[in-house]
Amino acid sequence: EAALAGMKARGLPLIDEQPRIGAGGSKIAFVHPKGGRGVLIELRQALLRPDSGKLFQPINWTIHNGEHWALVGPTGSGKSLLVDTILKKNPLTGGRILYHFDPIPGAGEPGRPFFNRNDIIHVATSGAGLARDQSSGFHQARWHSMMELESPVVADYLCPETIHRISPFEVIDAAVPHLPEFPEMDPVISLMDIRHLLTRRVQHLSHGELRKVMIARALIQRPKLLILDDPFAGLDTRSRKMFRRTLENLLASGGIHILLVTARTEDIPGGVTHILRMDDVRLPAQNRKSRLVASTGNQTGADENALPEPRPEFFDPPPCNLPEGSDAPVIIDIKNTCVVYNGVTILDHIHWQVRQGERWAILGPNGAGKSTLLSLILADNPQAYANDITLFGRKRGTGESIWEIKRPVGWMSPELQIYYKKDATCLDVVCSGFFDSIGLYIACRPRQIEIARGWMDVLGITDIENHLFAQISEGRQRIALLARALVKSPRLLVLDEPCQGLDRSTRERTIRLIGQVCRRMNAALLYVTHDTDELPGVITHILALDAGKIAGCGLRKAGPARE
Repeated sequence: EAALAGMKARGLPLIDEQPRIGAGGSKIAFVHPKGGRGVLIELRQALLRPDSGKLFQPINWTIHNGEHWALVGPTGSGKSLLVDTILKKNPLTGGRILYHFDPIPGAGEPGRPFFNRNDIIHVATSGAGLARDQSSGFHQARWHSMMELESPVVADYLCPETIHRISPFEVIDAAVPHLPEFPEMDPVISLMDIRHLLTRRVQHLSHGELRKVMIARALIQRPKLLILDDPFAGLDTRSRKMFRRTLENLLASGGIHILLVTARTEDIPGGVTHILRMDDVRLPAQNRKSRLVASTGNQTGADENALPEPRPEFFDPPPCNLPEGSDAPVIIDIKNTCVVYNGVTILDHIHWQVRQGERWAILGPNGAGKSTLLSLILADNPQAYANDITLFGRKRGTGESIWEIKRPVGWMSPELQIYYKKDATCLDVVCSGFFDSIGLYIACRPRQIEIARGWMDVLGITDIENHLFAQISEGRQRIALLARALVKSPRLLVLDEPCQGLDRSTRERTIRLIGQVCRRMNAALLYVTHDTDELPGVITHILALDAGKIAGCGLRKAGPARE
């Protein structure tokens, strides 16, 4: 109201003094000068139709110059749908969306129904995986040295020619001005702490390292609107703190407007001015940051979005009766193992054993070697044959197939979701866990379908059984992948960042479920995370890696249980 009065006092002509309704019915006026100056994007009576067929109520939302928004809400509430709408990937069923990045002088309608390629850049959590595997179609390619030459080094990936998609063989007229250099490149490289990665192959980066490179690539281009989807996902504690400071500096400096998409309000950095909270098929709440956080108690969603309690009848087959403790059989035995790529040592003389029934948390910073260690256990890395590794009592390289190794293992990873074909349904994805395939190529038996549906019911995703996996939110994709890992009731459960991108309520229920599953099936667990607050109470041991070496290994110290 003070801003409105001040602009009127200075004689500035204003339009659209329409108030927005925030939490608790409070009204806040948003104004912009006549002619659309000061407006970036506006949605007018926009109707979104999610995969469920239900309609959101019409959305009226305007992003103005100088505003930085956080889009929050529980898993599956429609955040991804709204982002896809802004990116023109999801057509509106009614209303309009207008972009005011480059207003046309003298035009009657200042906004355009389209935007230029670099006006908006979206960094999604799955984008890092897509960047790594743009030259390959299978997830094991990361571990195959034969794919090395097809993967650019990070410096090439960040250069103007690559970003602008210019072929090195293209003949350019001398009269055509040279591609603009990016003066921001060097400062961004320093800010994201990736200078040591410039000579590394993109193919060989860890998920967290690649995430930082993708964000740096977006910042270098200085888009008018940068959409960051769960930007702290996959980053270790140090990188998370560093990137939060970077974001806060960007938010304060201006030049780039940021829309941050997250299920966790604790991830919202200082400098975000407004929050849009999505609730499933309901009118989103809009408000200034301070008022909305106060009115919601810093919660991201209602209890109705939580997972149901697991039902024991869906655990099939019956739990295995193997002993726990020091006399239990060794299922993973790794001796003096080293992994080297292009002269860079990823794992350095690793000695480690896991017994049946033990539950290990694997911790360490980005690039510590966690994913590489898992690749040896999951039979995805051919360097296992050059090392002394025994899995489930059988030494690698003695004639076993990778399918025999994978049979007793259930696995999920945040990168797995990008490899499924676009026509795969969520039920197909869950059922593929019976065959350890990325895609369903064998018809399931009726009992297998029953088990898959049972786990989907336990995890609260029966409503998306027939939805295309590629079209649901990334949070719900991860829940479907967790169901995929559980359908076999495996002897070993390998979970790589299972709670990444989940809202608080779903995260807590998922952690409790993992503990119940491990106890009932006496399954061994390998649980990778950067957030020690997410460790299930069932964890018995800790393995800490740093720079490819074991920095700590042993029993977990007593602490508060999560179940």
